[in-house]
Amino acid sequence: MNNDMRASLWRIYLVAGTAAVGGYFLLPDDWWQTGVGAAIALAGVAGLLVGVWLHRPERRRLWWVLAAGLSCIAAGDFVYALYERVLHGSAPFPSLADALYLAGCPLIGLAWWGWCARVRPAGTGSAGSTRPSWPAALACCHGCS
Repeated sequence: MNNDMRASLWRIYLVAGTAAVGGYFLLPDDWWQTGVGAAIALAGVAGLLVGVWLHRPERRRLWWVLAAGLSCIAAGDFVYALYERVLHGSAPFPSLADALYLAGCPLIGLAWWGWCARVRPAGTGSAGSTRPSWPAALACCHGCS
C-alpha cells in the first residue's frame, strides 16, 4: 500500500469517525445510540491495531495492551447498556460492567507507564530509572514510536 493510499484511507477514517461521534449525540437514547457508541469504540480499537500492523512500532506490546484495555472499557459500556436496555433498570453494583471497567483501566495505565518509563526528559532522573515522572508523563506522547 503506497503512502497516497494510506493518507486517503486515514482521511476517510478521520472524517467517518468525526461524523459518527457527532451523529452519536444527535441520536435518541435508545439501541441506535448504543450501537453507534459500540461501533465508535470498536473502530478506535481497530484503528489502533491497524496502525500497529502498518507502522510496526518498536514497543508493539504496549499498543496491544492499550487495545486490550480500550476493548475492556468498550465491553463494559455495552454490558452496562444491556442492563439498562434489556433489564430496564440500572446496573447492580458491582456488576460485570464494573469488572470490565476495572480490568481495562490498569491495562491502559500499564501501557502509558511503559511509554513514560522510557521517555526521560533532561533533569527528571537517572538514565537507568524506570519510574515515570510527571514531566515524562506529559512528554511521552511526543516521544512515542
